[in-house]
Amino acid sequence: MRKIYDFIIKTRLHVGAIYFFVCYNIIEGTAHVNPTNYLPVIVSFTIWHFALYLFDRAYDANLDYLNNPSESLKGKWTKYFLYFSVFIAFLPLLILFYFSYSIIPYLFLLPITFFYNLRVFSQQRAIKHFTLLKNLYSAIFIWPFPIAIILHYYVGMPNSILEIMIWFWSFVAYVLMGEIIWDMRDVDGDREEKIMTIPVVFGLLKTRFFLFILLALTIIINFVLFENFNYILVLFYSIYILISSPKLPKWLFHFPLFLSLFYYIFVFIRV
Repeated sequence: MRKIYDFIIKTRLHVGAIYFFVCYNIIEGTAHVNPTNYLPVIVSFTIWHFALYLFDRAYDANLDYLNNPSESLKGKWTKYFLYFSVFIAFLPLLILFYFSYSIIPYLFLLPITFFYNLRVFSQQRAIKHFTLLKNLYSAIFIWPFPIAIILHYYVGMPNSILEIMIWFWSFVAYVLMGEIIWDMRDVDGDREEKIMTIPVVFGLLKTRFFLFILLALTIIINFVLFENFNYILVLFYSIYILISSPKLPKWLFHFPLFLSLFYYIFVFIRV
């Protein structure tokens, strides 16, 4: 069991599983259609999401080793994980083609898979080296943007990608906060590698202050415009904003992810 757990944590397989259920539930709740009719699409985009995370883990295995050796993919298998991530990034093209879905919308995602890590800017920098930009990249392009593509191009919602993304503003805000919280975990390694995250640039105290302002604004807007207030979600974010630091045991950062995954599975089975 320990080896299975380590494999899941190192490859972020649990994050990919969560993305499957997020896609499934949003398609059902937003488009009011049966998501099972679009399973090949949901599976394809989930594979892409997993490929992106796996590529990130393998490509920057040395950085992950600095932050947390036990979760790093650094070792003799690193390059094979890297090759495998590239392979499965292209695999959805075959799945979509086999089930007679257009592959063109999916092609928009392929550059996103690798652009986060590749050193294409001056001084060997990538998107992930720029303050806040790395978080926005994930909060916009890695999580809600693919779902917007599914809703518009595959489900057939008449709204534009931009309109759908505006609907997802709360989704973007919560992912953004989650990404910054994880940067608080990795602040030591990021500082050594000159990855200028918000905690590295401004310190943990100011980062917490910024996160609480962002959380408060999200709550207020949600409550005023939609009369929506998720107490459990707000509680979890508040706790993690307060306690997150490099000293916090690493498994505690995965705890809410596994809790969410088990909840999604429980609801899925019951339905």
